[in-house]
Amino acid sequence: MTDGSPAAAFARLADVDDGEADIYTTLAPLYRIMYTARGRIDGQLATVREHAPADAGTVLELGCGTGDLLGALGERYEFAVGADPSPAMCRLAARHGPVCRADARGVAPRRVDLVVVVGAVLGHLRPDDETRAALDHIRETLRPGGRVVGTVHDRRALDGPRERSLSRTVDGYELTQTDEQRPTGGGEFDWRVAFTMTAPSGERRRASTTTTLRAFEPAALEQWFTEAGLSVVETHPRTYVDGDGEDGRAFVIVAERC
Repeated sequence: MTDGSPAAAFARLADVDDGEADIYTTLAPLYRIMYTARGRIDGQLATVREHAPADAGTVLELGCGTGDLLGALGERYEFAVGADPSPAMCRLAARHGPVCRADARGVAPRRVDLVVVVGAVLGHLRPDDETRAALDHIRETLRPGGRVVGTVHDRRALDGPRERSLSRTVDGYELTQTDEQRPTGGGEFDWRVAFTMTAPSGERRRASTTTTLRAFEPAALEQWFTEAGLSVVETHPRTYVDGDGEDGRAFVIVAERC
């Protein structure tokens, strides 16, 4: 089912009601509804545009997810393409622009002006060797002077469990997303997400998922970027996400291929 509407998402929940499902496959439409309703796309786009090379024309978004940011990038740059390993996400993203099921290794070297890796993209890469390999591929993808703009969770914020709950109503469907972030050691944490969706009829369905992510300390990640041949331009706290528990939760990193 490629329809990303609330009605389609509710119908899809019938197969997993009160059960576990993958957030990037079965739950992808729900993820999109909440992600866009919370206004993250505008903040991500503003951050990317602030740090992009002035002459950027070709943009690659790695881990493009639902494609909403990809669509916004496509409206502002000559050519924007997305890549994501999830088939379900690729199907959603294809409505917003060209997309392929791949990572940076599928892109011709030295062809891209700007690589975008926002959200939890780098946080999914474990162990360390996989993260370092991804940074090497990003460098090879960029043309000299090209930049990468990314966001990652801040390890310094993993001082204990965090929880938040957000609700939105879209097309008459009420959707509540509850997040739990529980550190597991070594800079990693379990991200448990529970969705409760109520239809206009009052019928309610639920599903949840748990994903393991990693967080980074700015200085350590800067070193990895440098060792990959990417000159760090700056790091600073992510400020475009409002809400309880967001202060210090993530940071932006910008680097350039020399």
